[in-house]
Amino acid sequence: MSNDVLSNRELKARVDTADFAETLAADADGSFYADVTSYLEAWTARIKGYQDAGVSKAEFEELTRLSQSVQTAGRVLEFFVKLQKLPPPQPNEN
Repeated sequence: MSNDVLSNRELKARVDTADFAETLAADADGSFYADVTSYLEAWTARIKGYQDAGVSKAEFEELTRLSQSVQTAGRVLEFFVKLQKLPPPQPNEN
């Protein structure tokens, strides 16, 4: 394993935080965002592996819902990062 690739356990340790929003907001170099994205991608691949291994229809459907939830979490994370880059709202002067 190269130094650029972290194990799932290492990624979990890096993204496990008491205040996720605060940690993400303080992420000046983007490493926390990258770690969280990698963690979500690892789970997506793991879920796909379970589906490809052959599971019951009910299990496949549950894994599909779980995969969709992980993908939604990724989109929420992207939105949060984009939102932080916007200038603060200006007070209404009316």
